[in-house]
Amino acid sequence: MKSVYNRAMKDKTLAASILIPLIEFEFSFAAEESPVLIQSKINKRQLDKVFEICKSHNWTTKIMSKGQNIGFKLHRNALREICSIAGEFADPVKNEWAKLLIEREGMKGGYMGNKISTEEKILSLMKKSERWWSIGELCLALRLMPSTIRETLREMESTGKAKRRKESKRVLWNHGNPSLDT
Repeated sequence: MKSVYNRAMKDKTLAASILIPLIEFEFSFAAEESPVLIQSKINKRQLDKVFEICKSHNWTTKIMSKGQNIGFKLHRNALREICSIAGEFADPVKNEWAKLLIEREGMKGGYMGNKISTEEKILSLMKKSERWWSIGELCLALRLMPSTIRETLREMESTGKAKRRKESKRVLWNHGNPSLDT
């Protein structure tokens, strides 16, 4: 009897059906540019099998190693294909992240020509809501990628237009004008 791993390398529908719950539970993709699976080297055998499935369908290209961990990223277009075959995640927030990654696939930056700059978008949102925002929340609200938001927030912080605070492990952001705080 062939293993499900071997069948999934030939059957894209089976592969996508296996990967949807795996992506939801094991891959990091909220606040990421694309889904990434990172595991300790103890799990190398299992990671290799999942990697082989993804590679057989052109959903990834290489395994990366960092310290005691190994992993791989899915191509951004892979998430689109996997979701189109297997459907949505159980978690609505993860669905929103998947939609954002799919929507932004192949796009660069958040500011284009005569449109509103990323900085203006962030400031407008922050001033409207008067609350502290995580990078992930800003990404979903503004439909921009984490790298765009992070870079803009760092620039805004250096000019006093944004401030950050830590709450446990979370970093939260707000506009830099104390007179507008509630």
